[in-house]
Amino acid sequence: MVLDARFISGSDGDAIGTWSSRTSSTYNMTQATTANKPLLKLGSNGLNGQATVLFDGTNDYMDGANESIDTCSFFCAVNNTNSLTYKNIFGRSSQTYIRNIIVLTETASNKLVVNRSDGSTSKTAATTDFTAGARIVNAYYDGTNLGIRIDGKSYSTQTGVSSTGGRSWNLGYLYDGPSASYYWDSKMSSVILFKNSVASSSMAKRVEHSLGYSFKIACS
Repeated sequence: MVLDARFISGSDGDAIGTWSSRTSSTYNMTQATTANKPLLKLGSNGLNGQATVLFDGTNDYMDGANESIDTCSFFCAVNNTNSLTYKNIFGRSSQTYIRNIIVLTETASNKLVVNRSDGSTSKTAATTDFTAGARIVNAYYDGTNLGIRIDGKSYSTQTGVSSTGGRSWNLGYLYDGPSASYYWDSKMSSVILFKNSVASSSMAKRVEHSLGYSFKIACS
């Protein structure tokens, strides 16, 4: 999956019904309900002058394919408002709290976590490098460990748990427990998902630096 707001056709303020993946339409993210569509923002309204997709933090979200993926690496370029509330960027979960992987802020300042759950046992790796502003996020599950880092810094890691099942991929919110919640409240310019972990290879750095260059975000 490769989502890049710079390739969305439209004008500043347009509601986005489909965010097309650059790899395959299988990984397009969609939203059919007008009130729940995020907005395309361009130029000075974008992320460091680049096109972005703005989620309102109330009810904007998008869904993707219901595909079973276990190991994976996730990257994104986002703006963090540091609102000190639970806000989900991306993930795959279910109504029975089974989480393949979710990436969300928590109530502590500058804290971003990657979480995985089998429905009863939950494991989380957390970083406190998620300061306000434009940031590059990298999270992974490699079959044993969860990891997360910001702007190419060191990974924070935690042993994961076995987790199968889940719903579709969720962008800008969490579908967990009885209902949807934890709506993202800011800009998201790019999302990249690998169907295996690349955390231990040079690919992770190359992706981070590519996103940093594209969206003018300093990366270690």
